[in-house]
Amino acid sequence: MQLKRLNEFSSIRRARAQQYDELFENHPRIKVINHNYREVVPHIYVIQIDQLKDRRQLQKSLLEKGIQTGVHYLPNHTLSYFEEKNLAQFPVTEKIYSELLTIPLHPNVSEDDVAFIASQVKSLI
Repeated sequence: MQLKRLNEFSSIRRARAQQYDELFENHPRIKVINHNYREVVPHIYVIQIDQLKDRRQLQKSLLEKGIQTGVHYLPNHTLSYFEEKNLAQFPVTEKIYSELLTIPLHPNVSEDDVAFIASQVKSLI
């Protein structure tokens, strides 16, 4: 059933992601991941917040405003497979990972929702 709506959903996801890109553009602490939306349909929208001290608190504050967030994709060296491999430390990776936050991006997110979410993220950091 959803496959029949692939073009519609892809178009919405691309449009919302581009809207986020524009709303976060030139923000001194928020970095977005550049995508070629002609070739990519984003399934999540991840931002990096420079010098983010307490991601859990930010998530809690956003949830209090009705905004669910997530954290995706642990750095490989922290996965259980590598637990006993005595790998070197990766401080840059760990710093970047601690600053990443996934914000809502799905076909039911409206343009107004994106504007609200972006404004709340900006105001809380």
